[in-house]
Amino acid sequence: MKANTTKEFISKNPLFTTVMVAGVSFGLYRVYKKIFNKQSIPIVPPIPPVPDGKGNKYSYISQQYADFADGLADAMSGAGTDEKQVRVIMTKMKTRDDILALIDQYGKRSISTPYGFDSDPMTLAQTFNYEMDAKDIETYVNTPIKRTGYKF
Repeated sequence: MKANTTKEFISKNPLFTTVMVAGVSFGLYRVYKKIFNKQSIPIVPPIPPVPDGKGNKYSYISQQYADFADGLADAMSGAGTDEKQVRVIMTKMKTRDDILALIDQYGKRSISTPYGFDSDPMTLAQTFNYEMDAKDIETYVNTPIKRTGYKF
């Protein structure tokens, strides 16, 4: 029998209607998050690559730390973590101040989970703990930066 009106169709097909409403709602929610939940990228003056007179020693300019932070976020987003990429980036941190600048540039970020959702904003240390177990953090994060005296 063919439904003549929308009300008839909905009353005769409650499961189909529920599934369709849930699907449309989920789609609208994802669009909303993409449009209105953007992270702002701060404009930061370059950090000098030489000692600044205060005892700080930076190896890179601020844009490079921002690129490293983006690389870490990409390596830990989605299904699985690219531990080798994390190690490559962490190996580039030569001093304690490099790590502090990286942490500052990372700020609080949301990362994509394997299920298509974004996590709550987390600091770099929180992201490492969320994405890796203690053994992986020691191997891919703390071992490359051991010479700096900093430990996550």
